[in-house]
Amino acid sequence: MSPRHHSTPPARVPRVWVAVVLACLVLCLAGSVALAQVIEEKNLDSRTRLNLLGRDGPIFKPMPEEYVRAGNKAAIVGNHRYAIHLFNEAIDLGGLPLKKLSQAYMSRGISKSKTNQLTEAVYDFAKALEADPSNVPAHYYLAETLRNLGLFTEAVVALNQAVALKPNYAKAFYLRGTVWLVMGDNQLAVNDFDAALKIDPAMGEAYYMRFLAYENMGKLKAALKDLRSFRVYSPLDKSVSLMIRELEERIKHPGTKPRG
Repeated sequence: MSPRHHSTPPARVPRVWVAVVLACLVLCLAGSVALAQVIEEKNLDSRTRLNLLGRDGPIFKPMPEEYVRAGNKAAIVGNHRYAIHLFNEAIDLGGLPLKKLSQAYMSRGISKSKTNQLTEAVYDFAKALEADPSNVPAHYYLAETLRNLGLFTEAVVALNQAVALKPNYAKAFYLRGTVWLVMGDNQLAVNDFDAALKIDPAMGEAYYMRFLAYENMGKLKAALKDLRSFRVYSPLDKSVSLMIRELEERIKHPGTKPRG
């Protein structure tokens, strides 16, 4: 009788190893799900994505560029206080290249000026120019804020820098013209409005401001011509037509008292 062949029973795997294997599988699956979520989350709105970026871990890390983009979107829709918060995060995180850092400071400055934080806005525009002196719009917005603060000479200096860097910057010439007008330098104002209109003939408000300068100088015919040009851009404003008729009367009858 042949001897019985007994099969060797399989070796038992220690429970601890089973637990380790299961844990590894769970981690792998979780990693796959997380990676899939990253792909899907690219299409999320900015606020949700920023919340995700705030999570701890190797996948989600806050990036200053994300905060800058979200801040710009918030500013576009007029949510300037939230935009300031986002720009704060971007700047405080660090790591932005100088040009992007300059843009972040400038954008925060614009939002601060929109919320009537004018002195703080001046600081931000100065920081923007410190990071990138060639940031032409930063010179412009600095000048605009300085003008609103009543610092007219400083505003002119900033605008001088803007037009030196960008000679075809119509908005800068126009803004400098308004500063000259407030300062009572009517001829300098006319010169800058001339420059602005040469670059952008459709800048309707420049015709009106030049009309004011000409009127101050007593050049009524030139003022009338500009007022008529301005009416083309404001055809529904009845007050402009009344001003034109009044100015025509003053030209016909020099003794007529000016308006106001």
